[in-house]
Amino acid sequence: MKDFWELLNLVEDKIKYGYKEEHETPEFSIQNESTECRDCPLYLIRNSIVYGKGSDNPKLFIIGTWPTNEDEANNSPISGECGEFLNKWITAMKLSPFADCYITNILKCKTGWNKRGFNGSHNLSQEINTCFNHLEDEIIRLKPKVILTLGERPAQVMANSNLELEQLRGHIHRYKGIPVISTYHPEVALENYEALRAPVWEDLKLVINELNG
Repeated sequence: MKDFWELLNLVEDKIKYGYKEEHETPEFSIQNESTECRDCPLYLIRNSIVYGKGSDNPKLFIIGTWPTNEDEANNSPISGECGEFLNKWITAMKLSPFADCYITNILKCKTGWNKRGFNGSHNLSQEINTCFNHLEDEIIRLKPKVILTLGERPAQVMANSNLELEQLRGHIHRYKGIPVISTYHPEVALENYEALRAPVWEDLKLVINELNG
């Protein structure tokens, strides 16, 4: 049934956007079925590595936090209700989730921690630093026009800053010359829908302006 609905999504994208094979997942250095990365302790709790998915020629490169158990089970960087909500943001920007975007996370393995990224004194900084070269590899290979980060940690990583999300969003940062725009993670936006719907839309309008600029 899951494959059936995914096929329907692909057909809908083809009708709306006329893409051909752009939805195929790009290959980058760690994306290999035989890969068993053990560069950080997260390999001890994961069942599989969750790679990015999307166009191999994306206009928009979207960076989330880390996969959940649900994401790991679905082999998708952001799935379930959060993934559906994110797709609504993408279509609101007149983009195709498959033909125009590539979605990944700053960490490719589940963490056992929540989206805020904290569990007692551990804030995943070491794991993020270790995994960053894989994220950088994706960006270099795909050469997106704009990067959109979801949540505070991805925003801080891509802006190379310790500022809170509220201070980072609303501004255009740059990573290797690529505009970086930050907004809330869909999980947080869903939990605070009425309060955050307007701020999220303001952030998405920045993305639209950069893509059309």
